[in-house]
Amino acid sequence: MNLIERVESLMKAERINRKMLAERSGIPYSTLCGAVHGKWKNMELPTLVKLADYFHVSLDWLVYGSGEVNSELGRLIDVAKLALECADAMQEMAGMTRELGRMLLELSKQTDERKEGTP
Repeated sequence: MNLIERVESLMKAERINRKMLAERSGIPYSTLCGAVHGKWKNMELPTLVKLADYFHVSLDWLVYGSGEVNSELGRLIDVAKLALECADAMQEMAGMTRELGRMLLELSKQTDERKEGTP
């Protein structure tokens, strides 16, 4: 996982977007958007410190992925990932349930039509 992925996973865990992160951390929105264009490699130390402070993680973990992320926050990140996976699975199941319902309704109509056509 690189710096951008670590920040994105922290944002997902806290359910915030870049705009919210900018407002809450004091980091300009344009700086955060620069990550999408690969400008994080040149990010200044004060910005990295603000990110680490905001998310309560070590600077080493944020920048290099070494050391430990805040253990409670690490658990939250894992829970957030699982929650997203569950939500995706539930959406897929809902789609399958709708399709099954349509199929049963069609089968019911066909059965009714056959009954009506039989003397």
